[in-house]
Amino acid sequence: MKIYKYICPALAAVMAFMACTKQQDPYITAGEDDYPRILNTDIPEMDGGKPSNLPTISRDAAFTFDVIVTPREYTTVSWFLNGEAYTDGVTENGRHIETYLLAGDYSVKILATTVKGKETFRNCTLKVLPLDSDPQIANDAKNTWFQTGSVKKVSGSNLAAVTKAGLLPVAETKASMAELKVLSASADAVEVEIPAGLAEGSYSLILETSAGERFGAGLVGVHADEFVDPGVSKEKVWEGSVDINWGDANVLITADMLANVPVGASLILNYEIPDAEYHALRVTTSDWGVDIVAQIDAFHESYPDSFEIKYTEAVKAIIDEKGMLITGFGFRLTSVEAISGGAAAEATVCEGSVDINWGDANVLLQSELAGVEAGATITLHYEVPEAEYHALRVTTSDWGVDIVAQIDAFHESYPDSFEINYSAEAKAIADEKGMLITGFGFRLTKVTVK
Repeated sequence: MKIYKYICPALAAVMAFMACTKQQDPYITAGEDDYPRILNTDIPEMDGGKPSNLPTISRDAAFTFDVIVTPREYTTVSWFLNGEAYTDGVTENGRHIETYLLAGDYSVKILATTVKGKETFRNCTLKVLPLDSDPQIANDAKNTWFQTGSVKKVSGSNLAAVTKAGLLPVAETKASMAELKVLSASADAVEVEIPAGLAEGSYSLILETSAGERFGAGLVGVHADEFVDPGVSKEKVWEGSVDINWGDANVLITADMLANVPVGASLILNYEIPDAEYHALRVTTSDWGVDIVAQIDAFHESYPDSFEIKYTEAVKAIIDEKGMLITGFGFRLTSVEAISGGAAAEATVCEGSVDINWGDANVLLQSELAGVEAGATITLHYEVPEAEYHALRVTTSDWGVDIVAQIDAFHESYPDSFEINYSAEAKAIADEKGMLITGFGFRLTKVTVK
């Protein structure tokens, strides 16, 4: 009886300990027949059914992540980036990944599979930012619209060394990259030929330089139709087929034909170029007295199928009085279109995460603003964490001239973004000395132009 009395309390203590341990970690006894679980707390919760966002990284930083799974001994983790199985830098039965990625946006699927074939997964997204020196393209809707069977001029920066380009499908199935023929490249543009018959959808644009370096240039869309700006109005003011031949055959556009066309529209002359002894374009008045477009010889070399005339107040005044005569030699005019309206496209000129802190951390925009016209709106996007105070100032690289004078507690009126009217005066200042975004107590995440 004594032995029994001593043994029972001991057994009770052991059983209590085991029960406590099991209660604290209910997965410690999971076996090969159990369903797998991904236990990470560093994967954000899904937002409204959308994949969660992993922390943004720069393309010169390794993408590193550890997956915590149970039952650990019986579970293998597989990685899928943009729908393709990914194995580079994957170790420990897939539970650890450490790899470098091209700049771009990635869908990330983390799939846990047990030896009995039971599965669970997490869907995430990952943004990898390019370096300032990388070839990049503007991400507005028109620039990223690729029409099959056409030649596309893509605007951007650091593009002069690009010699190869390709489109990698963003899909759930493994696919090869479609090569694009590079026709020309300059610092701010690259011209590529898009194959006919390419499947419509979302693609990652991959650029390669003459040195063999490859860069992710972001997502583009492939479409069978041409791009149409939202809200654009197109009106055909004249249509036919006239072989323009100086005095023998010309086309006169009258003020009545343009009655519904607003000032600021574009008048597009569409034509064909047959063989001829020479080619010339001139746009003048009905009495040949005032030139709207002075004679351009061999115009077809720069404008092979169309020519644009801005319908300004001055041009409207001329046409209202004497009409617009389209003349010249060696081309067949097929139509005249008036195109107006359309929402201004928004482009991102700078993206990242910089905690602005006066002299210690600022953002200087110089080449990024090279193609921005006066009259545009530049928007600073930011987060406002807790800080001892908050101030915004936009000045020049030498702090000599303010584009926006210092605003203390700016976040009270502008909690997440601030707009700058890029006037002719502001543009002249920025062209000479750059635009320095400085201050204190905010995290700059993006600068857009519209």
